Amino acid sequence: MEAQAIKTGRALTTMNKVVIVGTKALKVMGVAFAAFAAIGVKEVIQLEKAFTRLGQSLAAVGVSTAKNREEIAKLVDSYEGLGFGADKAADAYSSLIIATGDVEKSNRLLAISADLARFKQMGLDEAARTMAKATQGSARAFKELGVTLATTKS
Repeated sequence: MEAQAIKTGRALTTMNKVVIVGTKALKVMGVAFAAFAAIGVKEVIQLEKAFTRLGQSLAAVGVSTAKNREEIAKLVDSYEGLGFGADKAADAYSSLIIATGDVEKSNRLLAISADLARFKQMGLDEAARTMAKATQGSARAFKELGVTLATTKS
């Protein structure tokens, strides 16, 4: 009987250890889930702010129509599939629409900005700002792109 009690005691000790390990694992999973949820909420807030800025930019240049907003939202979301965040693409597009005032031109420049961002290993929003400056004739922007402009004497 004493041997049976010792055997049962060992089994309970082993079971206690398993319960402790399981409890710790659940706590770690809970913390990980909470961290993941917090990151998700933060990203949603950033995306909402970026789209608000984009809407303001569209309104500022007078191209904020329902059709434009819908098409631009789809375009910006598609850049997330290319590895750029939708919030970064919205900010990049916002810079371009302010610089050009033209939806079609901004669409083309966003594609070029994505290529530039990949080639120069920079953010999409930074590449778009450089493209926006270049469209406005900034010699510095052209220099950043590696384009040398000939100087003219008057």
